[in-house]
Amino acid sequence: MKLAMYLCEMGLLEAEPFLEFLPSVLAASAIALAQHTLGEEVWPKSFTETTGFELSHLKRCIIFLNIMFTKAPTLSQHAIQDKYKSLKYLHVSQLVPREDNIKFD
Repeated sequence: MKLAMYLCEMGLLEAEPFLEFLPSVLAASAIALAQHTLGEEVWPKSFTETTGFELSHLKRCIIFLNIMFTKAPTLSQHAIQDKYKSLKYLHVSQLVPREDNIKFD
């Protein structure tokens, strides 16, 4: 999922808030946020069964990712955005976050 890859790479620019999370939590959170952004079911039961993570366990990381995703266009470093503007990555850096929030309950 290209959007989740983009979100994880963008997280590298602001490593500080993400240092508290295991890589698996960051990856799962990026997938959940990507699903939400694309209008898909955020965290199907099969994801919980596969990963062992409940959506509520990912909340803090998803919030950090969403903040970063929202301010990405204003960041001075554009290499990651430029990379993900290409057709190879389905132009995902040009997507904008949804205005509605993920329901964690």
